[in-house]
Amino acid sequence: MMQEGDLLWQPDAQTIEDANLTHYMRWLQATRGLSFDSYATLWQWSVDELEEFWASVWDYFAIKASQPYESVLVKRIMPGAQWFVGARLNYAENIFAKQTTTATRPLAPSWKGEALWVWPGWTETKVEVLPAAGSVSVPMPAGSA
Repeated sequence: MMQEGDLLWQPDAQTIEDANLTHYMRWLQATRGLSFDSYATLWQWSVDELEEFWASVWDYFAIKASQPYESVLVKRIMPGAQWFVGARLNYAENIFAKQTTTATRPLAPSWKGEALWVWPGWTETKVEVLPAAGSVSVPMPAGSA
């Protein structure tokens, strides 16, 4: 019988090796000299060094901005935190800059016979999104990039 706290699943070595988080941790070591021996130590750093962590996420994902941010976080208050103040960016440009394949792939697994929802793929998404990307102008409050 399952007890609260029982481990339900553990990834195998290859899954860990191929994980985005593993790649990010190696990138932190190579680019910032930061080394974490576990997810827990990475998580603690992300909480203790909030601004440094989010700046690293911005850099890791190579966010494209027509105007760079002046500050990662102005005040640590919720609600009301202002993130990446001063940055101007195009969300569609950043999403499609990360395009890795044109293949259709599942987004969510089926559960007990439910229909499997399949992400349409990069090509189909781009065809539908890009025409609207240049015509929509949504005013963004300062610091909400």
